[in-house]
Amino acid sequence: MFSAVTPAPLAPGDISLSRTEIAGFWVEGPLCGLSIALYIVYIRLFWQEPRSRRKAALLGLATVQVLASITHYIAGLTDLIAAFVIHINDSSGADGWFSAAGRATYLPQYFCWATTYIIADALMAWRCWVIWSKNRLLAIVFITLCIGQTAITYVNFGFIASAGMRKTIFSATHAFVAIFALSLALQISATTLIAWRLLHTRHELIGLVELSGSSRRLSLVWMVIESGAILTSATLAVMVLFILKFQAGAMMIPIITQLSFLVPTSVIVRAMMKKAAVGETVPSLPLHSPSSRDRVILIEAPPKPRRARGSGGTVHSLASAIVITTTVETDAKVDDIAPSPAEA
Repeated sequence: MFSAVTPAPLAPGDISLSRTEIAGFWVEGPLCGLSIALYIVYIRLFWQEPRSRRKAALLGLATVQVLASITHYIAGLTDLIAAFVIHINDSSGADGWFSAAGRATYLPQYFCWATTYIIADALMAWRCWVIWSKNRLLAIVFITLCIGQTAITYVNFGFIASAGMRKTIFSATHAFVAIFALSLALQISATTLIAWRLLHTRHELIGLVELSGSSRRLSLVWMVIESGAILTSATLAVMVLFILKFQAGAMMIPIITQLSFLVPTSVIVRAMMKKAAVGETVPSLPLHSPSSRDRVILIEAPPKPRRARGSGGTVHSLASAIVITTTVETDAKVDDIAPSPAEA
């Protein structure tokens, strides 16, 4: 028996915390399994390619994320067992257990979510910065947003931990909306810039690369994934639900935790698989003007469309065929980071 806070009354259209937690955990399970499978593929591809510090750093971040994702799922399972097995007969029941923000089974969930989420935002900002030729203004803006988001997120972790079993998540946190506001500012700006660059490059090269109808649709789907729009949409949803004080927003946190690993890692893995499937290149062509530092390198496709084995798409997928060379030392692939000439 424990002394928990009284569950807050449900807003019109909201669902109980018990149902919210079950729904979130139910969706997180398959996503966590997909995360593990994707990480295994990532490891296999990593050992097949030449080593570099940049690739090792990306793998290190992915390792932290997948460990955080798995830990989050295990902590969520422990949370459900505590609510529906240990405390189900308490006066406030499972809803009372889930209402306590500082419960021991929730703290590791929050920490793991915060860690993988911040890394995902940082990776999105970094990709946008590289794709846009390492623009200094973008670097300043993104670094400021990342630092602010990180500081507020972990400060809130301290508030939640000190709340114990006395407060709900709405009363225990301070400036919680600011976390999502800063994250959305970063995600929306990075998503828009990446999507614009991908779409703009696609239009410029549409006459150079012949795509079938299915390949064009597939390239558009991957453009949405590569731009980070999926994670941005999930962040916007949980922010709106939190502002409305809907308990249903809790089901989005497990989903976002897994998406924070799946979205950036799927982009990297897909690029590595495409690179392994198609190796030849044609001479570089200017992207905007001969004086521009940006150049486009096309991966030469075979005469007829065919499936690239294990690549998750065709070799005609335009987004995976474009490489933007930002400097002599660094080649920034639109959907990943390709090896620089010095590393080749």
